[in-house]
Amino acid sequence: MKEQAERLGLQNTHFVGRKNTDEVRRIQSLSDVSVIPSRNEPFGLVVIEGMACGHPVIGTNSGGIPGIMNVNKEDISDKSKTYVTPVGVLVPMDDSQALDVAFIFLKKK
Repeated sequence: MKEQAERLGLQNTHFVGRKNTDEVRRIQSLSDVSVIPSRNEPFGLVVIEGMACGHPVIGTNSGGIPGIMNVNKEDISDKSKTYVTPVGVLVPMDDSQALDVAFIFLKKK
């Protein structure tokens, strides 16, 4: 992802690695969006943290993420589709194009 961010010339994009709770809270409060492209996020605490900061979340439709982001309890069983929720966008796992589309959608919102 770092190489892709460089290749795309992204600005204000930071990859900060593992941080303690206070550092996570400070960083997330500065963010415009939380992106969780996880293959295995069993509970989805990071999604809750992003939502608590009041910004949208882009997450993969896997593990515990959809259960938290799908606040309207819609049918999101097709893991190959992108779903817009009231709190952000659920994208298929391992689909960088869907991540890109999710960012575009959030910019228009």
